[in-house]
Amino acid sequence: MKQNARLFSYRLIPPTFFLSLLYFAFVSSDCKNGGIVPPYDNKPDTTSHNFTWQIDTLGDGNGSVLYDVAIIDENNIWVVGEISMKDSQGNWINPPYNIARWNGQQWSLQRLSFVWDFGSGYARAEAVFGFGGNDILVSSGGSVMRWNGSSWTNLSFLCQGTNCLGSVYRIWGQNSADFYGVGLSGSIVHWSGSNWQKLESGTTVDFQDIWGSGTEILAVASYGTQIPQSLKMLQINGMMVTEVSTAGLPLAVGAIWFTSGKKYYVGGAGLFSIEAPGQTWKEDTTQALYYVSSIAGQGLNDIIVGGGLGHLSHYNGSTWKHYLGTELPRLEGNYHRVSIRNQTVVAVGSLANGKAIVTIAKR
Repeated sequence: MKQNARLFSYRLIPPTFFLSLLYFAFVSSDCKNGGIVPPYDNKPDTTSHNFTWQIDTLGDGNGSVLYDVAIIDENNIWVVGEISMKDSQGNWINPPYNIARWNGQQWSLQRLSFVWDFGSGYARAEAVFGFGGNDILVSSGGSVMRWNGSSWTNLSFLCQGTNCLGSVYRIWGQNSADFYGVGLSGSIVHWSGSNWQKLESGTTVDFQDIWGSGTEILAVASYGTQIPQSLKMLQINGMMVTEVSTAGLPLAVGAIWFTSGKKYYVGGAGLFSIEAPGQTWKEDTTQALYYVSSIAGQGLNDIIVGGGLGHLSHYNGSTWKHYLGTELPRLEGNYHRVSIRNQTVVAVGSLANGKAIVTIAKR
């Protein structure tokens, strides 16, 4: 089934800039994890680099895009964004779809109606996070809905009239009664199971990503490659937010992933790492010069990064393997989000031809 794309909403550059510079101009050589929180066993051995790849496009054009992915298992994968389709007469179906689900054999498209204080209706989906097959969160930015296996419910209102607590463009948490959402203009909110609470971030920069390991939660705020550029990294501890050093990082940052107390990775205009908070971030100069928009892992020996022009790389605990140009083609487009669970990797994004892309890898 075919479907489409639209470049990175607030997180990315506009399409005209994308087409003229082929996405961020980081192309001189060969880039929460939306989904179930994986186990972090940090096994001492390495994992396999060997994957079998399947590339699907979703949408008939008109700027279709996929922003996030949650892997429940290899036969239950959720991707969200905006997917525009034509009917049998060649007319655009309105409104578009905002969810696609993979059952191991094919994609099914869904249209979720979000609920706000002023009513309900269609909106592009920005984030998805899964705690289990019967416990899925999907956000439009201004509304968060929960799937319980049979029906959708709204998690209260982020905004009531002009009083807005914040927005949710990325999600991380331990369960659906205790999670954090980050979004535009420095927004951080916490869902306690019954209501939303606003956290004071001290910044108006848009958040790009949030991740937690153990009791440690970090979020990164950046405008990516947009001008003016700015960068903040914040640690969240309950309702307290403190700033963390970004020494050594570029201002263009889009992703964070870590195992607490062992290794921390940040992606953007390069891939950077440290072994403990407060250290100066060091760039991995073996990486290809593509923008890193997402990082996901299920242990320090099983990490996937993805980003500009179809860049996908895997770390097995000892070495990196770069698939772009060898097993995978260069895209006229970008991967916006990657996820890994057990033996399955999924990368989602958008193409310059207006279609959305989903790449599934099985090991």
